[in-house]
Formats: sequence, C-alpha cells, structure tokens
Amino acid sequence: MTKTLNKVSFYLTALLLAGLPFHAILTTIFKYGLNLQNIPKLGFFITTWKEILIIIIAILFSINFLKNRIIRLRFTTDKQTKQITNIIIIYIIFGLSSYFWASPPSGFPQWLFGFRYDFFFLITFLIFTFNNFNKQNIQILFNIAIYSATASIIFGLIIFLINPENLTFFGFRNDWSTWYANQALAFCQKIENSDFCRLSGTFAGPNQYGAYLIIILPLLFYKFFQEKSKIWIFIIISALLSLFLTFSRSAWIGFIIEILLLSIIFLKQKYSNFNLKKSAIFSLLSAILIAIIFIGILKTNSELFQRITKPESTSEHFSALFLGLETIKNHPFGLGLGTAGPASYRFENDNSPAIITENWYLQISVEMGIMAMILFIVVLVTIIYSNLKTTLSKFILRSLNVVELSKLYLTIALCGLSISALFLHSFEDSSTVLTLFTLLSLTNKLY
Repeated sequence: MTKTLNKVSFYLTALLLAGLPFHAILTTIFKYGLNLQNIPKLGFFITTWKEILIIIIAILFSINFLKNRIIRLRFTTDKQTKQITNIIIIYIIFGLSSYFWASPPSGFPQWLFGFRYDFFFLITFLIFTFNNFNKQNIQILFNIAIYSATASIIFGLIIFLINPENLTFFGFRNDWSTWYANQALAFCQKIENSDFCRLSGTFAGPNQYGAYLIIILPLLFYKFFQEKSKIWIFIIISALLSLFLTFSRSAWIGFIIEILLLSIIFLKQKYSNFNLKKSAIFSLLSAILIAIIFIGILKTNSELFQRITKPESTSEHFSALFLGLETIKNHPFGLGLGTAGPASYRFENDNSPAIITENWYLQISVEMGIMAMILFIVVLVTIIYSNLKTTLSKFILRSLNVVELSKLYLTIALCGLSISALFLHSFEDSSTVLTLFTLLSLTNKLY
C-alpha cells in the first residue's frame, strides 16, 4: 500500500508541476473561450484545480506518514527543516488569529481570499515536507518543472511574435492593461503611452510572468551547468529575452540580485581565499554604478527611456507605497486579510477601496499588522539562511549531491523573488509561488 500511495502522490505532484505555468492561459480558454464558466461546478474546478490537487496529495501524504510511523515507531527530523516548519506554523497561527482583531469589511469570504493569497503557498510547503520520494523521484519532478517551464517560455514567445491580439479568439478580453474580477484576462498589457504589448507568456500578466521567470532562470542555469548542452543556452537566451520583454522592473532587479549571488558563490568555489562579505558589498556598489551608467545611456534614447522608466507608472507606485505606509501608521494591527493586494480588488466598493501597496511586505502589514510583516520576513530569512547553511560549504568543496545542488539554486531563486517583492506583489501569482515552494519543500523532507 505504501508503494501505491507513493506512486499516486508522485504522479499527482508531476501533474501539478507540469500544469502550473499554463494555469492562467488554460483557465481563460476553458472558462471564457469554451464558455464553461456557465457550468458553476466545472468553472470552480477549472479555477481551483491546483488547490484541489494539493489537498488530495496532502491526504495521501498523511495516510502514508501515519502508516509508516506506526510501523517504524519513529519520526526522524532534519534540524534545519524542523526550524523552518516551526516558524511557518507560528506565522500561519498568527494569520488565523488575526481574524479576531482585524476582521475585513466583507467578512469571512474576503478573509478567506486573503488567506489563500498570503498563506496557501506556505501550507503547500509544509505539506510537501512530508513527501517520501527518493532522490531519483525528486530529480524527475525537478526536470518536469523545468521542461514545463521551457515549453511555457517557447509558447509565450510564439504568441508574442505572431500577435497577442489573436488571444481574443480563445476567450481573452478584447482590451488591454485592465483586470476585472470574475472576467476574462485582457489580451495584453501595454506600456504607458504606447501600443507595445508587454510579454505575458502563459501567465495573467507581464509582472506575474516576470516573477515566474526569476524563479525559473536559476534552475535553467543549474540544468546547463549539469548537462553542458547547447540546447540549454538557447532556452536561457529565450528566457532572458522573455524577461526583458515583460518590462517588469521588479523582476529585472530580482534577477540582477540572483546573478550577483551566483557570481559570488562561484568565485568563492574557485578561489578559497575569496572574501564573501567584501565581495557582496563590492557587488552591490557595482550594481548601483552599472544602474547609473545604464540610465545615462538610456537617456540618449528618449523613447526607450520612457518605455523602461515608465514615469506615470513610477509615480503611481510611489503614491501606492506612501498610501500603504500611511495606512500602516493609522492601523498598526491591520485591516484584515483581503483588504490589500490582489484579493482587495474582488471586494472593493465606495466605502472600502482596494489597497495596492506595490510592496508585498507592506501588503501583509496593512492586512494583519506590523508583527505579521516581521514574522513573514523571518520565515523567508529562516528558509534562505538554513538552506544556504546546509548547501554553501558543500558547494564550495564540490561535494553536493543533485538534490542539495537543486536546493541551492532554488534558494537563490527565493532571494530574487524576495527582493522583487519590495517593488511589487511578487508573491501574488499562485503558479509562481506554488512551483517555487513545492520544489523547495521536496528538498526539505521531514522524515
């Protein structure tokens, strides 16, 4: 029975990882292209298939874990993983408790939507720490995630090159740069004061796609370094081109941080006397200098400068940021889950407008208070620190196994996404965070 449960869990996990990058485009095609939204139960399943799948996997893991524990009468834990799971559980309990001091205006439905955005990817992480997959199975799942991402990248570029407006034939809304709850996605988002469509790939928008690319690019580098095949050079170039065409500045910044971290790690591996702290400071100063030079060059081309800097968008970002800070100042214990970020769009009205902070950490603070924001940062820092602690020294000594090496690159991806979240709601897209935290948890087994 244990082997059967493991096999079913493995196949369902493979299906989850393969389907995640195509969720937004397939949901739109099925619900609005084929009008399946008129069948309520089917429409609900299409929208929530990934959550349903994760719940089924959780049940299978639970049965398998309980069975093994009864048979073996033991429960071994990795110290680092136990530390990570404990802080996540504390944060989730805090989030559940927040309903009692920060109840949203629209009540439980709004709170539930907010909880889904803020906590489900962390619950998914906890679920998959109970996996009983061997190293070979984990490597296969990593490959499935990478191959699915590759297909998504190539397909996204094909759509972009042919004409994004053709998506209207498949159920996308004949509009741009807009988003409405319970409606089809617009066929593209255009750069302000321009007819240029930003690349969204198979995702809900260019910012969501940019966030996905910065978690996938480190894995593509990992794949290239492992296989040394020219095909991965082509795929990496395609991913980099896609990242540029999203015109998502937060994703660009996140990717730059990833490159700096990877460079420092590889230099430390090559030169044993290489100083990590000094090199990190030097890299940061170099990045600032390069950014200044880059902006100076851009100013010589006013049209390109306008496209990249997006003055109106930048102004709106700062306004949203200051509004978020003002809200936190007035409500230090939060307004309730779902009152800020993407969930707030679904419940906004004249008395309760959506609050978009353009910063994931401020969003959490607006929803649940300053303490929640601190706890979430502690969660991220704990995952990053624990994973680097267990992998970095081995990497420098070239003694990492395949799963540990995957963990290192995933941690770099989490660093990039965490930095990106300073400038946008980078944790909002479920396909992105579920991919990242599922893969992370596969390398952090509890037993």
